[in-house]
Formats: sequence, C-alpha cells, structure tokens
Amino acid sequence: QPSDLVRRGVLARPRVFGAATPPAKFHVRAGDFAAEEVEAAVNKPGLVADVVRTWQRLAVAGNVRRKTILFAASIAHSLALVERFRSEGVRAAHIDGDTPAPERVSMISAWRAGAVDLLSNVALFGEGLDVPDVSAAILARPTASLALHVQQCGRALRSASGKADALIL
Repeated sequence: QPSDLVRRGVLARPRVFGAATPPAKFHVRAGDFAAEEVEAAVNKPGLVADVVRTWQRLAVAGNVRRKTILFAASIAHSLALVERFRSEGVRAAHIDGDTPAPERVSMISAWRAGAVDLLSNVALFGEGLDVPDVSAAILARPTASLALHVQQCGRALRSASGKADALIL
C-alpha cells in the first residue's frame, strides 16, 4: 500500500491540493480526454495565473523554491505557463518532443543542477524520468488515465535525502 511505502521511506509523504471545482467535461478518445478540448479549457489567462499563484503560495518558502515538474496540456499551454512563471521571476523552462535533443539535455541538466526551478513539459515525463529531488508536481492537464495520473504524481513522490514531502498540485 502507498501508506506502507511512505512509512518505510520509499515514497515521500504526499501533500495534495486540487481545484475547488472539477474541470469541464471532456470527450474521451484513445483512453484519455480529447486533447483539443482540454487545451481550450485550461489555456486561459485566469487559470494560468491561478497555477502560478498556487505554486508560489505552496511551493515557495522564503527564497527556497521546490524543484518542480509541470505537466501541461499542449505546447501553447506550456509556453503560456512558463511565460507567466518567468514574469513572476521564476526560473522556468519549457520542453516538449520537438525540442532538439542537445537543447533538451541542456535544459534537463540545468533543472537537475538547480539553475532552473520549474520544468514544464508536454507528454514527455509521465514515466521514465528519475530526478528524486523533485518535490513538487503541477498536473495542469486533466487526464482520464489513472496510469498517467499516478506516473505524473510519481515524479515528485520519489524519496530523497532531506525531502520531507511531495507537493502535488
């Protein structure tokens, strides 16, 4: 059970915060919500600003910012989020499947090293990314896939030395 894994120190203790109201209803295609419907629903200035404000309220303590991974609904959504985070002084970067490999490696390295606070991605890091010191995950894209949801949360749930908990937004 997850609670046993937390007790044994295999997983970090999750702190989960969700929206006060459920997202719009979406059609399901190929096991997940219709991408264009999700993008239209979440890529709105007010929601983008709310994501940034919520992260600032919960993931920033003094000058310390949690290493964060963000899962966006689309490239346009990710770029809007990164632009808004940057406008607030957050060292944020965007990465997707079209990002050239050398640039992708460079951005991930900068994020791992702490030169980037928040790495926003589109359909890249649901699984296979091993950065145990990530302590916050922003799930800015609704999903109908339980497996994808668990994988995305899992990016922040890995235990690491000095990591008290995992913030899931």
